[in-house]
Amino acid sequence: METAAVKLKQQDQQIQEQDKRIATLEDKFSDVPDPSDDLRQIKTRLQTIDTKLDKLQYPTQKMEEFSRELKTGVATIKQPVTTEVKHHHYVPGIFWIAAVLFLGLCLVSSGWWMTTEKMDQYRAGDIKYRNLKLASDSASAAYLFWLDSVYLAQPDSFTNAVLEKERLKEERLDIQDRLNSVNRRINELNGKRK
Repeated sequence: METAAVKLKQQDQQIQEQDKRIATLEDKFSDVPDPSDDLRQIKTRLQTIDTKLDKLQYPTQKMEEFSRELKTGVATIKQPVTTEVKHHHYVPGIFWIAAVLFLGLCLVSSGWWMTTEKMDQYRAGDIKYRNLKLASDSASAAYLFWLDSVYLAQPDSFTNAVLEKERLKEERLDIQDRLNSVNRRINELNGKRK
């Protein structure tokens, strides 16, 4: 019985809340004006527009004239005016040919120049090597012949070994330069302390 009474109380509370909501909605809608007058005015205006449209006449004569002009315009568009295009070249072809040949000659000449410079370097290296062979003692000559045979046996690995040794030497020189600069700074700081 108690649960039924509690549920009835809850129902009564919900009904009272809904009655309050309905009352607020009625208050809001009581301010809304009646649209029947506006609807009558719209209806009368539509009737006047309808009568005015009935009085209007379709301009048949103007439309026939327009359709004739439209047909002639379409016929004109279907047969466009042909225009002849003439190209005027102000530079004769011989000048273009001469320019291309000149560029080709410049490229070939620069290639020959670079090749002769490389050949001069190869010749200088060859002469220096041959001079080392002639001027050196027997131990140096044997070492040079041994280098030649190693290079001829495995040129790629020999080249890589030489490049690696050069890289290591450059790194050592770089480290030595850094050490010298650090030592100079230390000496300068010691001189300032004194």
